[in-house]
Amino acid sequence: MSKTVVTMWICVVGTVLGASVTVWADPLGTAFLYQGRLTDQGNPANGAYDFNFTLHDSSGAVVGGPYFQNEISVTDGYFTVSLDFETIFQGQALWLEIEIKPSGPGGYTNLSPWQPIRPAPYALYLYALDGAGDGGGFWADSSNDIYNTNSGNVGIGTQTPSESLELGQGNLLVRGEGGFSITGDQGIVYLGDNNHYIKAERDFGLKIGTYQANDVLTIRQNNGYVGIGTTDPQVRLDVAGRINGYNPVGDGKLINTAAIGAQVRIQLKDQILTRQIEAGTGEGNQNDLILHFGLADYNKPVSLEITWPNRKTIEKPDLKVNQLFKVYYN
Repeated sequence: MSKTVVTMWICVVGTVLGASVTVWADPLGTAFLYQGRLTDQGNPANGAYDFNFTLHDSSGAVVGGPYFQNEISVTDGYFTVSLDFETIFQGQALWLEIEIKPSGPGGYTNLSPWQPIRPAPYALYLYALDGAGDGGGFWADSSNDIYNTNSGNVGIGTQTPSESLELGQGNLLVRGEGGFSITGDQGIVYLGDNNHYIKAERDFGLKIGTYQANDVLTIRQNNGYVGIGTTDPQVRLDVAGRINGYNPVGDGKLINTAAIGAQVRIQLKDQILTRQIEAGTGEGNQNDLILHFGLADYNKPVSLEITWPNRKTIEKPDLKVNQLFKVYYN
């Protein structure tokens, strides 16, 4: 009698490996299902069979088993057994040796070749049983949550992470709870705590917020309009509230050579006259860059004070009137 076994699939008992992980109240355990197909002289086998399973490493050494499963029902060649090699799965390559015989007296027939263990059981390595680390992994459960018990850093794409989580290659994509699939779905990255965030909103754009200033900065998609203090900017930069700022001061040599913004004060005996250099005071208007001070019949020395656009100030006391006096910005 010749018998061959063809491995069909391996799955973990109690959970489905995929996009989500179900955390049970009791520990997951280390058992997994082995399912295969047995033929007898080319025909699907039927009846009760005894199995013996042994795990080998890449050198052929036995690292688990023998693990006997007796009187396993085989129907149309298909069989399912539950195997438990406990904490043997640590990421190394392993092969499963299978011996089989009809239930009852008689010797075992060794099936060839040994079957390589595929990745599914290695998921157990990531789960620490009951938080005690029995599985040799770094995960434990707390109510409906799971958490990493590793005290060091976690690296993705790097073997030497320098931060709690470091992406050595690639990008981080946050789709949010709704999957960012319909209008209004949000993907949020929090910094420090949930008071400080960067938020992407489907069909809207980007929002940035901080403590007691939710959505304080908005960037709309498509037109790129920026709002400060408003989430509905109507122009390239839309600010809700006052703006406190200064015109570019320039260096007086290449930029702002006319010293736009400079303030000039002349002190007479009992009064002060003030003028400011302005480029224009209305649309399409250009002001004279020469400042004029009417002194009437005053002909005594005056004190001159100039505050430049860079806030530097110079003073020239006792200047005689009716003379040319040159002062240069910067």
